[in-house]
Amino acid sequence: ANKLAQLAKEELEDKIAFRTKELEHTSYMSDLALKLSFSGYWQIPVDGTGIFHPSVQLLSIMGLEQSVEKNNFNISKDWISNIKPLGAENAEEVMNKFQATILGFDELNLIYPYLRPTDNKQLWLHSVGYVEKDKDNNPINIYGVTQDITEQKEKEFEIEKNQTLLKSLVDSIPDPLFVVDEQGVISDLNRSATKVFKYEKDELINTNIETLLLDDMKFSHRSLIKYFMDSDVVAHKTHSKQEIYAKRKDGLSIPVEISITKFNTQTSTQVLCVARDITIRKEAESAYREANDNFEDIFENGSESVLILSEDKIIDANESAVKLFDANDITGLIGTSPALLSPEIQPNGESS
Repeated sequence: ANKLAQLAKEELEDKIAFRTKELEHTSYMSDLALKLSFSGYWQIPVDGTGIFHPSVQLLSIMGLEQSVEKNNFNISKDWISNIKPLGAENAEEVMNKFQATILGFDELNLIYPYLRPTDNKQLWLHSVGYVEKDKDNNPINIYGVTQDITEQKEKEFEIEKNQTLLKSLVDSIPDPLFVVDEQGVISDLNRSATKVFKYEKDELINTNIETLLLDDMKFSHRSLIKYFMDSDVVAHKTHSKQEIYAKRKDGLSIPVEISITKFNTQTSTQVLCVARDITIRKEAESAYREANDNFEDIFENGSESVLILSEDKIIDANESAVKLFDANDITGLIGTSPALLSPEIQPNGESS
């Protein structure tokens, strides 16, 4: 009997030893996971004392190592007090969230700033937790994990800053810009696009860019986009002499010059479309043609003699000038200096 008891005892001791090693290994892996994820765990008894029990990892994260000899930490003095310097509203939000969790109104899942007392460095913490209840469904403890996500938040802020800068730069470009997908659906546009086409931004988001085209332009534009998306061409610009007309919200048509460039995102191919309003340029071209036509009319049909000079030499003349200077034809004047067609002395006494 003693031998059997001894064997049973040894077997129990072996099981205890094995289980102890297993628990030590689990504890080690748990601590390693917390360390690698910059996290620590905590417990808050729901007894009205405001006491919380942090893990060693959490003490390090929150800068409470110097108080490690304390048996208990106060949630107001050692936790919330380090949030208040970064905004009383932040501290109030955290406390309200804890209260709501205790009362069962909400789960604890909160991101907030925290001022670490050991070095006065602002951190960003992410706390999640759940409530343990007794058999009568009364809360007795809150258990949770807090993670230091400062590096992640700083990267987010940097990305947000760059995005804000990029948006400011894009909005400062005077030409309308549109980002569209392979079907031509608009996902973004700049401020100039709203000014030129007289739409609010929300009115154009998720609509097809063909909304901005005249009906007789839609088919050719659709064909161009399909060819462009199916080809290896990265960028395309409409020919400078090709007139493409777009339509504003008020129905007025305007001439535009379209440049398109495609780029790839993680999920799809997008197209950046620049629609330059060339109304002023077209008006200038029209005015130039009109002025040129008027000049040609005067030059060809006018009764006044007209000479065109370059570097003090005649390079062209109208018929009236040919007759005035008694030349056989225009070749008799081309290349001649006007001084040779004038008297040696002008009426005012100066030399020609």
